[in-house]
Amino acid sequence: MSRIPALGALRALFLTPDGRTALPVRESRHWLRFIIPIFSMVFLITPLQADMIVGDANTGNIIDYNQQTGAINWSVNDGSSHVYSLAVGPDGLIYYTTNNTVGRINPVTGANLGTFATLGIADLAIGLAFGPNGNLFVGQYSSGNVVQFNGKTGALMGVFAQGNGITYAGAIAFSPQGNLIVASHGSSQVLSFNGATGAFIGSIGGTVGTPLGLAFNSAGNLFVTSPGEGVLEFNGNTGASEGTFVTITPPLVGYALAFNPNGGNLFVTSGSEVLQYDGVTGANDGVFVQGGPLNLATSIVFTASVPEPSSFLLVGIILVVVGIGAGWGRRRSRIPIGGIQLTP
Repeated sequence: MSRIPALGALRALFLTPDGRTALPVRESRHWLRFIIPIFSMVFLITPLQADMIVGDANTGNIIDYNQQTGAINWSVNDGSSHVYSLAVGPDGLIYYTTNNTVGRINPVTGANLGTFATLGIADLAIGLAFGPNGNLFVGQYSSGNVVQFNGKTGALMGVFAQGNGITYAGAIAFSPQGNLIVASHGSSQVLSFNGATGAFIGSIGGTVGTPLGLAFNSAGNLFVTSPGEGVLEFNGNTGASEGTFVTITPPLVGYALAFNPNGGNLFVTSGSEVLQYDGVTGANDGVFVQGGPLNLATSIVFTASVPEPSSFLLVGIILVVVGIGAGWGRRRSRIPIGGIQLTP
């Protein structure tokens, strides 16, 4: 059996029973050079799919939406009535905070995989993010601490960052430079800490009304939601304010925001709605989803990008066509040529 599945498929299509090529071409290498670019072209020209996951703080619902149509793929309730934050783990699972625990969900089926980590104290786990080291970081709302958990076992590793203005720790995120960014509700600040040591770096952009959600765009700039102010933009390198990116009317009710990795549009939660904006200009593209299982949407993430199912169908059609051509070649001439043999 071939060590590489693709080579096994090619063997079935293009080789005679004794393992030699029987194609109406000089060498089977020419066919490999032809087929591999086809695969690459198909995956480049077909759209990518990254589902949008939204968590609700009033109902405990976690909903998976099709990122193109807004149709619901699945919806699950965690049982606590409160989902505060979401994050996609290095393992591809969806992690969420509820009260003082962190749970996990299978992103394909929506199956709840149970508790992954527990704060160990009576506090609310609000912010949630995976660091560059693969560990999980959680913001403790009342204590103002950011604690670290082993990203594989869920074991508590202790307090990573604290003080220096953190009052009621909200959303947390890691910058493209690897620094930990914390939205401090109580002090009206967005704070930066060294992502490796937890050492305090400074405040970003001065006073921010009530910073709630954090997100970085593909250019590395930081975007912050603040009720009554809308979505604020800050330079990702200097921290300087670049003004209001989106003004939301009526005033923003929700908490979270995220950029769709496919196309770059900005999505913002506002009460029972998820609003969509052009990721470059900030132009309002309308309500993307609303109502149904949503009551107070407080978290939003996008799953990893994968090719649309239609791309796999296209690859299958191409392989069938190539296989028919190979069979036609065999009928033209049953004499093996080239003698090239793939490694079993």
